[in-house]
Amino acid sequence: MDQEQDAVNYHVRPARADEMDAQGIAQAYNAVYEDYPFVAFTDPAMVQEEVIPGGDSENFVVEVKGGQVIDGEEVPEDTVVGTGSVKFHRGGHEAEFGGIVLDPDFQEMDGAPFYQDLVNQRVQVARNSDADRYVTHPVSSTHAKTQHGHAKKGAVPEGVSVNKYPEIFNGEGRETVVPMVYPDGNYEFTAGDSRDVFVTDDTVGLVDQVLSGVNEERDGEALSRDLHVGPEEVNAGYHLTEKVYDDEVGKMASYQLTPGGEQSIDEALDAVDQALEDDDVRWVGVEFDANDESAWEASQELSERGFTPERFSPEAMNYDDEVSDALGFQYSKDGTGEIQLIDSALEALDATGIDYQDHGKGPVDHVRRVSVG
Repeated sequence: MDQEQDAVNYHVRPARADEMDAQGIAQAYNAVYEDYPFVAFTDPAMVQEEVIPGGDSENFVVEVKGGQVIDGEEVPEDTVVGTGSVKFHRGGHEAEFGGIVLDPDFQEMDGAPFYQDLVNQRVQVARNSDADRYVTHPVSSTHAKTQHGHAKKGAVPEGVSVNKYPEIFNGEGRETVVPMVYPDGNYEFTAGDSRDVFVTDDTVGLVDQVLSGVNEERDGEALSRDLHVGPEEVNAGYHLTEKVYDDEVGKMASYQLTPGGEQSIDEALDAVDQALEDDDVRWVGVEFDANDESAWEASQELSERGFTPERFSPEAMNYDDEVSDALGFQYSKDGTGEIQLIDSALEALDATGIDYQDHGKGPVDHVRRVSVG
């Protein structure tokens, strides 16, 4: 579309549990996704009854004013064309900016910053809340608009989750996700209370990349971490918690591995091995405590199983009464089609050591087109 911004009359506002908002949200999901597995987002009645009221979330919509002529066609009445939400997790400790969907007919509209306005309003909601950590997981399969939108507000990529939701997106490639974190969160462990991070040669680059990016954007004290590169002899018992297994979204399995249990590392990873053998599961992820010496052993054992580093997330993991930095590893059974990453996300991918092919400049500045083999 070749419309200028002043020709597009729209606004972003909180969602209302009425027919127009429900139909608009469902239409946006159905236009973007093919056979989206969460029916509550694609059925207007369920959207109105279950999604919009939220619970631990606040939902927003993009409303375009009726009567305008856009791309040669008149918008007959006020129309909801997109949505986004703020979801609160971990007892309100974490605010996630998710659920951003925009009808493809409006995604390419020149000068109408729908994505950025959705980002701005949700960031403001999170900063007015009691959340300490603000995160988002923009997709990269067909565009990088949401990555750009959050990067403009200072968010830093923590890694790249390759094919985390395979075969869900209606377009080329798989649903690759870029975990991003906002550096201005209220992190407890600042320079005055540093944490040790136990890394292997395969992960030290990613950890350093994320910490450097976060600290470049922080206005307050730097996040201080002392890196200890193994391997070392580790004698730790483990416990594995299943987060997601073969659920509706893309046939994925996700686990949390924590020290202090009664199982050996092989016993604890038995369920992970079973997921790797399950033909229905296309993506497997394991996160573990980077602030415990057991991180060395966990990294090595997962690497031997063919896992690759996925992300380093400061204070993203809590179990019992502990809040810890998380290291994430992933195993993707599918190759990916072409994806688009902003420069800082490509740097995070490069820091993981994952092999990829760079196909050159993307549709706008600071975007690269890549594929991961």
